[in-house]
Amino acid sequence: MHDKPAVAHIVACHPWLDAELAAVTPEVIVCLGATAGRSVLGRPVRVGAEHGRLLEPGTGTRGARVLLTTHPSAVLRLRGKPEWDDAFDGFVADLVAARRSHEGDGHP
Repeated sequence: MHDKPAVAHIVACHPWLDAELAAVTPEVIVCLGATAGRSVLGRPVRVGAEHGRLLEPGTGTRGARVLLTTHPSAVLRLRGKPEWDDAFDGFVADLVAARRSHEGDGHP
């Protein structure tokens, strides 16, 4: 049920992602997890190494900058474990960074 999609599936769904980006024209894209990051950036990503910082537009982002973060389900799986607080705080910090980057562009 929770299997990671194959690269073929990511590629097959990319026309829908591209159409959505064309319709919405976001300035910042927040990728929730490595699969989303790979789909948006067109390359394998390591969320642990790349999360929380604004990445320059890549292939297929239509000029939007990208911020990678942990998938929320990964954080939820840590509930009740010692790592929970750090994971939750890191996730929130990534979302705050995305919001700040948008505010820095003069948007509310």
